[in-house]
Amino acid sequence: MRLKKIAAVFITAIALGSGITAGFPGISLIAGAETSEADFIIEGSFRITGYNGDGGDVVIPDGVIEISDNAFSHNKNITSLTIPAGCKRIGFSAFYYCTGLKSVTFEGDMEHIGMMSFLGCSSLEKIIFKGNIIASENDMGGGIDCNAFMGCRNLKTVEFAETSRIDAIERAAFMDCASLTEVKLPNDVGRISEYVFMNCPELTRLEIPSMTELDQFAAGYMYDEETEKEVLADGTASVRADISFVYEESNVAAVVQKPITLIVTEGSPAEEYARSNSIAYEYISESDISEENPSMGTGFPAYAAYAASVSAAIILLTFYAHRKTRKFSDSFKLLPKNSI
Repeated sequence: MRLKKIAAVFITAIALGSGITAGFPGISLIAGAETSEADFIIEGSFRITGYNGDGGDVVIPDGVIEISDNAFSHNKNITSLTIPAGCKRIGFSAFYYCTGLKSVTFEGDMEHIGMMSFLGCSSLEKIIFKGNIIASENDMGGGIDCNAFMGCRNLKTVEFAETSRIDAIERAAFMDCASLTEVKLPNDVGRISEYVFMNCPELTRLEIPSMTELDQFAAGYMYDEETEKEVLADGTASVRADISFVYEESNVAAVVQKPITLIVTEGSPAEEYARSNSIAYEYISESDISEENPSMGTGFPAYAAYAASVSAAIILLTFYAHRKTRKFSDSFKLLPKNSI
């Protein structure tokens, strides 16, 4: 239970140290169509510290720069959330245990998505990131922080814009996401830390950008809550894990995780990670051609054989076409110039 105990200590500490403050006078914000400005408690420089609305489809007002620690935590009435482009930071446990939340859309660039910010959002199904998640020049903590989406057991899809940049995806950010099947990472991710995709039994394929560093146990492993040991996911091995992630009611049960295939660039850190951990991998090709059922560690050689056979076929077709073209061009020589 080590991971959950650590998370529980942090959440308790931040809850005791935080409070709801009065609205800051004189701030003019533009709320979304489904949301009233009066629903939010604002203080300082456009910072949300609390929420008094009825829930439903919540759109954070334009002009908000930051969402504070615990600002929306334990709100079970919010069903969707839109973060506008101007909002740069989400605090610790900001949306923790918002169990009715089904979708989150980040419309623009973020600097930091805080530790445990969406932890335990059990109804969350889809997350869309449309911009970067990188630190400002004066901040070293850019990216998705530890346990940010941990225990979102109905989360199926995580989408990033292809051209986005992410400083890092930190420890256990998507751990215990029991339904996660599709993660579309952008082309530029600095680091994927340990435990990020641990205990994600349905995640069978993951494309890793060419320069991304992977920490030990970043993907392809399970974690046993009782023995506190990491186990390679092979589709057979079982661990005792609590992928429901509800502090009030522990639900430890047997979990078997399907083996994952990493889609990597030849010579990349991801290939080295796959090789050193005996995890199946395929190489990314320019035409995105890949083997449907790769064998362990075969990688690019399987594609190379395919490419070689295709190349041979092209050469034969070219030779044949050249002969036909030559015959065709020779027939043109027999025609008068003004007839062509």
